[in-house]
Amino acid sequence: MSLQTTCIAASYSANRAGRNREVCTRVLTVIHCHISNRRYHTGLKPTMNTPLDNARYLSLGTQKRDGSYVSTPVWFAVDKTGSIYYVFSAKDAGKVKRLKNFSNANIAPCTASGKTSVNAIPVTATLIGDDRETENAHQLLVKKYRWQMRILDLLSRLSGKYHQRQFIKITGM
Repeated sequence: MSLQTTCIAASYSANRAGRNREVCTRVLTVIHCHISNRRYHTGLKPTMNTPLDNARYLSLGTQKRDGSYVSTPVWFAVDKTGSIYYVFSAKDAGKVKRLKNFSNANIAPCTASGKTSVNAIPVTATLIGDDRETENAHQLLVKKYRWQMRILDLLSRLSGKYHQRQFIKITGM
């Protein structure tokens, strides 16, 4: 029996017994804790939910010369390990110019307009120069944003700015 089947069966049986939503949530939490502990003992990390897990946009704050930060909402993708985030921008954008001077940055989940609801996390952001890593970052973004990224790629090619992009690697979370 899979984890999903077990959770659904536990939830269904708790509902059928006439129990309320709180009891069902407790049952699922116990099952999740049990599975997480089993993963931990087998050497795999238990899954941890962070505010960035379900976010569509990331507020990337880059450091200015005076020490203050300028935040910009950007699309982002995460690598397989979950420890490296990739972002892209125009090569002549302000955030890229600031990252040439300082690798200090901060990130937080945000809306498309840039409004954040949690405190920013200090990170290290570096510009990617390697073609293989750039292609990997692009593929991760295409996988996450699908048709939106494809349309952006098409418009960038038509305007001649496709090769004027800079990919950014974010580490240190």
